[in-house]
Amino acid sequence: MIGSSEPLFSGLIDCHAHLEEIDPLLPALERAAAAGVATVIAAAVDAASARLALRLSERELPVAVLPCAGLHPTEIVPGELEAVAALIGENHSRLAAVGEIGLDYWRAKKDERKKGEQRRIFRFQLELARNFGLTAVIHSRGAWDDCRRLVGESGLQPVLFHWYSGPLDVLELILADGHYLSAAPAAAGSPPHRAALAAAPLSRIVVETDSPVPLKRGEERVPTEPADLPVSLRALAEIKNCRPEEAAASSTAAARRLFRFPTAQDR
Repeated sequence: MIGSSEPLFSGLIDCHAHLEEIDPLLPALERAAAAGVATVIAAAVDAASARLALRLSERELPVAVLPCAGLHPTEIVPGELEAVAALIGENHSRLAAVGEIGLDYWRAKKDERKKGEQRRIFRFQLELARNFGLTAVIHSRGAWDDCRRLVGESGLQPVLFHWYSGPLDVLELILADGHYLSAAPAAAGSPPHRAALAAAPLSRIVVETDSPVPLKRGEERVPTEPADLPVSLRALAEIKNCRPEEAAASSTAAARRLFRFPTAQDR
């Protein structure tokens, strides 16, 4: 855990965390609750992580876990898309979103065949989200404009462009289309991510940890967890020149609009 667990906030929503990668998980969720996190949206990258998210959503835990299902562009293997699509079809009424889906041209590099396969699978999952009335969580690394274009072609709106760090001219189009961004702990130090958050209206920004993705602290890279959500909030508040409490209230309201489901407090 990077930040303090002092309960300065309450009712927070971590809009993107990879709970399958956090071990041990229960103590991490206890620390999250102590830090004011009420709800964690569990992103999925494949069928196994989606199944775990669904199981966690059924358990009595220190925070509410709301599941996603999706195939990440770096996790494409034979048969996986069919398994993920089946999970979405069977559990769509329980899902917060289809995600994490999208394109990763940095990983594909110059391999046009891989890029084409990523686009095909992305289109298919966007169509699933639209058919089932779900939003989508978009991974757009190195492929920001293609992601924007394919989301637009799908007619799906709004979606979350998770941890956006791309060009500001593309961001302007994303925002004009009605979509949202997330502020990750990297907002404390990443110039491209900070620039994107500065350019977006506060009302279109939610907060996340993307845990356990590590955050650089000096020469050390420290894994994050949902309890580090205040790191994202404080960084966002600094960028937007507002109080952290204002950033927290705005992010929570934005998350409720975007994902269209109740938080733990409404149960």
